[in-house]
Amino acid sequence: MNDTISVTVTVNTASKDTTSADAVITYDSNILGSPTVTDGTFYPTVQKSQQTGSVMISGLVTNP
Repeated sequence: MNDTISVTVTVNTASKDTTSADAVITYDSNILGSPTVTDGTFYPTVQKSQQTGSVMISGLVTNP
């Protein structure tokens, strides 16, 4: 118990300019505890929203 797993979310824009991207990760909260989300470096602004069993991550460029 108390093992740690890591999940990497990768944004592939196919070399196109983008101003935002969203990711939703769902999980069984009976098996996994509350996740820790670490901001990446692709988008300068990252917003996170957590509910039991899901995490929504939004990356944004606030001043394109």
